[in-house]
Amino acid sequence: MAAARETATTNETVEHVVLGPFSPLFKEPLTENKSGNAQIWGYRDVEVTYVLQDKKEEWLKVDSYYGEVWVPSWYADPNAQAGVNIHRAVNLNLAAGAELHLFPDSKLKWKAAEWLKSTSNEPGSLNLTLLRWKDWYGIIIPPSTVDIISGYNSEFRFPNRPLLLWVNKSNIESESAVQGGILQRTNPIATQTVYDITEVILRPGTQSEQIRGILGKPNRVETSGNLNMTGEPMRLGDNWRYEREDGQLIIIFSKEGKLERFNWKLSNPDYAYKPGLIPVADSQSIKAVWRAEGTLSFNYLHEAAGDVLILYGDDGGYSGGHYDSNLYAVSRTTGKKLWQLDLGYSGASTTLDRDGKQLTVLYNKPDPKTKEFEPYIRRIRVADGKAIWEKKLHQEEQEGYTWLTGTAGVIAIYTEILERNGGKLTVWDAATGKPKWKKNMNASFHMLPAGKHDKYILIVQDHTIQALEPGTGKVAWKLSGKKRPENYNQPAFIAPDNYPIAPNEVKRWIYVGLEQLYVDLRTGKVLSRYTFGEGQNTSIEAIDDRYWLICKAQDAKNFWDAKQFATSLYDAIERKTLWEIQGLAEGGAVDNDNVYVVLDKLPAALRKSDGKIKWTIKNKQVASVLSSGSSYKRNIYDPPALFFAKGDLLLLAYGEDLLSIDKKKGKINYRIGDILLEYPDMMASYTRGGLVNEDERYLYLGSANGSFTKIEKSKLRP
Repeated sequence: MAAARETATTNETVEHVVLGPFSPLFKEPLTENKSGNAQIWGYRDVEVTYVLQDKKEEWLKVDSYYGEVWVPSWYADPNAQAGVNIHRAVNLNLAAGAELHLFPDSKLKWKAAEWLKSTSNEPGSLNLTLLRWKDWYGIIIPPSTVDIISGYNSEFRFPNRPLLLWVNKSNIESESAVQGGILQRTNPIATQTVYDITEVILRPGTQSEQIRGILGKPNRVETSGNLNMTGEPMRLGDNWRYEREDGQLIIIFSKEGKLERFNWKLSNPDYAYKPGLIPVADSQSIKAVWRAEGTLSFNYLHEAAGDVLILYGDDGGYSGGHYDSNLYAVSRTTGKKLWQLDLGYSGASTTLDRDGKQLTVLYNKPDPKTKEFEPYIRRIRVADGKAIWEKKLHQEEQEGYTWLTGTAGVIAIYTEILERNGGKLTVWDAATGKPKWKKNMNASFHMLPAGKHDKYILIVQDHTIQALEPGTGKVAWKLSGKKRPENYNQPAFIAPDNYPIAPNEVKRWIYVGLEQLYVDLRTGKVLSRYTFGEGQNTSIEAIDDRYWLICKAQDAKNFWDAKQFATSLYDAIERKTLWEIQGLAEGGAVDNDNVYVVLDKLPAALRKSDGKIKWTIKNKQVASVLSSGSSYKRNIYDPPALFFAKGDLLLLAYGEDLLSIDKKKGKINYRIGDILLEYPDMMASYTRGGLVNEDERYLYLGSANGSFTKIEKSKLRP
């Protein structure tokens, strides 16, 4: 059961315990007088050796991820655990007076009625079992009335898990095999029952064929996200999707057929600790025009250049865990890969020529001898990826942070000098790579990325913006915004999305000093302006150049600490507020007379003129939170959500799903099959602008499962 070990420093004897695969981790031991309210943190952590803290009758106290927990001692007996088998589902009819044991032959036992009285599984009715040990059957009982288990502080809270108890064959009046898998739509077994069973029996490493024998054939099999850690080659598997009206189970298998992990999406909050706020939707297969496969899991549209699409691939790693990214080009017609440039951990800055024929890339690549990454500029022919010229930046050219832009036949690089407050702007001839001019700056500034039709190099320095002639560096025009006070806390601002296929405008919002200025880049004329207020209780999302959602916390100085919000729709061109409603609205899209938002976590359509709610999408059981922001509390488990209004189509990125929405009725038509979404750190510009793009006939969809897909829009209409 336990092995004794001696520590090297104190000579104290420490016992370690290895638990079987179905070992429940209790918050407190059960007693004969304590039934119906078990509190279970979960079931055994995978491949963990536990430190034994204490023994008490038939219980072991061990140290785990949840802190100190109690485990029935039988689960630490390797001989006993070797005999536990998963078999196909069987319905048991318990005899009157049947007893349930903590484990086979345990002294601790209860009348079955004491545990089953709060469920539909009364003695005399059928009880589903899939676990067997000799003449004993494991029965899985739904969590008791205690829904959440609290730990050592209020933040450490976990859902209560189902309870596994055992009944001897002598207490069974009759048994009958369940026909077909327990999660088939034709099977009457409740989704709640299957949910509880999977919490106990689904474990990493289980073979797919065994799962198929228990649950049945999945409704569909799709490509999973990356199963490896960042820094390792991408390893995709299969997502088995079991879809029912009130819940969906997604099981992720490796290509070798071993279970990696699983996830439920549930509609009914009566039995789910994390119920879906919106109904689950059946998936629909949409035949793609083509599907390009990348070498990294996250794929977005970076640039569109005629018949060539330039895509950005990324491993999705968070800060400190980001290792790989790349640029690669595919034919817009066929999806065939044309070329690829690996970028390593640092990513790249790029600028595309006006005619779309050349791309200039500022990136790092390893020295063949030292393996140290060094900065290079490479001029690429878009059609085939061939290098027209390449230049390694010398030490004086990359003394600090470096940015790239380009316009009207030149390439410009700004280097911020770390040792002093200032930087250097260096400009090369785009065709030859030869230097044209340099300019030293006596204060820090940033250089704006150039649009395809920009005439000037644009730099912002404190509260001023300058447009420089690309050939000479002379100032073509200059303007100023209001100066930012010292120690100023700027509200969060999400700029308008930059869609690569959309026509490039010559007007742009630019953050200058204390203001956002809407500038005609040809002349420097300010067409509109917005002055930021003081404080961090506001978040601004620019849906487009004209319409902004301005959300303000009502009960906290810091936006992220608030529970109550108000949101207004602001016309940034006319400089007026159109309306204000209670609640937090985000992820917006504007379409004719409608504004589509996710309002207090629920998708909704608002009338653009006055903010009146036209429809919301929510589960019937979920209480409305639209009348007041008081019931809303943001947390890290909220699924990200973002609307895309594309012609007569309305799409909603909601968590990992891309959903087709009926604009008029506010109903989910279906989930688009085999499109997997995730939201990596520091990648907001790509998830907003590079994930869903369109031209007149087609949609271009990024994903988190190694692919980029072109779909004909007509095939998405219900």
